[in-house]
Amino acid sequence: MERCPSCRGRLNESALCPRCGCDLGLVLSVESRAENLVRLAIRAWADGNPKLAQAHVDNSLALKRGALAEALAPMLRKIASHECR
Repeated sequence: MERCPSCRGRLNESALCPRCGCDLGLVLSVESRAENLVRLAIRAWADGNPKLAQAHVDNSLALKRGALAEALAPMLRKIASHECR
């Protein structure tokens, strides 16, 4: 996150917005969790478990619409659906 969702001020490494003082700790935590779920999805896919990978990507997308998760989701759905046959 580059800008505060409250005041649109530029953010630094702090969990508090330097402009308005808004506590962004929870938002940053959710963003971090979404990124971690994408990493878990890639690991599950590499380990040969596309169904688990798809679940991780879907959970990541429920938290944040990240570009990597958006790109992986349709591919993993297709791979996982072929495995069901």
